Parts: sequence; C-alpha cells; structure tokens
Amino acid sequence: MTRSFAVLSLIAAASAAHAAAYQVPENIGYKDVTIIQSNVVQECNELGRQLSASLAAELTKTGVEVQRVAALDAAAGPVVDIKISNLVSAGNAFIGHRKSASVWVELRQGSEVLASKGFTRDTMGGAFAGFKGSCTVLERAVLVLGKDVAQWTQSIPLRAGAAPAAAASAP
Repeated sequence: MTRSFAVLSLIAAASAAHAAAYQVPENIGYKDVTIIQSNVVQECNELGRQLSASLAAELTKTGVEVQRVAALDAAAGPVVDIKISNLVSAGNAFIGHRKSASVWVELRQGSEVLASKGFTRDTMGGAFAGFKGSCTVLERAVLVLGKDVAQWTQSIPLRAGAAPAAAASAP
C-alpha cells in the first residue's frame, strides 16, 4: 500500500511539474506604442518575435520547459509577462548607430506578481556597424535582453508545488 502511494505521489508531482512550463508570449508587444518612434514600429516589426525567441532559447538552456503562446494564462503555470517599453533609434550607418531597447517584465504565478523589473540595453552596432541597418542593430539589443530576462527570471523563486518542468532532453 505504501509503495502504491509513493508511485502515485511521484506521478502527481511529475504531472504538476509538466503543467508548470514557463509561458512566454510568441510575439512580444509594446507597453505603450505611442512613445516609440513610428518608423521603428513599422520598419522593425520582427523585434517582438526575435525577443521572444531569444528569451525562450535562453530559458531552455537553463533546463526548464518553455511554451511560446499567443495568449498568456497565469493559471497554467509561471508566466513571463514582458512588454517592449521603449526603442530608441538614433544615428545611422554613416554617423554611427546609437540604439537602445527597453523592456518591462512581470513574473506571474496564478494571480500573484512574484517580481517585476525593467531592463535596457544600448548598442552602437558592434563590429562592422557601418554596414548594418537600424533594425539589425536593434535586433542585437533585443537578443541580449532575452538573455538578461532569462537570467533574472531564473533568480526568482516560484511558489511551492509549481516549479517549472525540466526541458525534455534528446535521446
């Protein structure tokens, strides 16, 4: 009888862990699109997807399962509620790029906000910046922001019983 209970407990724990994969928006939107230069919003329209992919990849590297979803559902597990709060695109390839990307993140579990924080990355484009367009330079900033947010997310303890599932490893 005790052995059966132990097996059932392990199965229940595994099921709960599986349901607790981190959710990340598949296309990260803007916190307030009216404060961002309209040409950047129109021309650099893949930044939200690029940021989402970077965040998901970095979280997966830490060994947790990640679901990129169209709509977040905090009842289904921990949610990384992230919005692009600002993008700055000054300069150009000839006079030098001066770009910046900022995000606001809330880590949610159920109806509770476990933690929130803003992140900003500035870039001048790196090597060969004179041959890069503005969107490519901003992409560089959002990819690094994905890493920053993933590291921060992993530093926040989740409520008991809802640890994110470990990512399935390839055989």
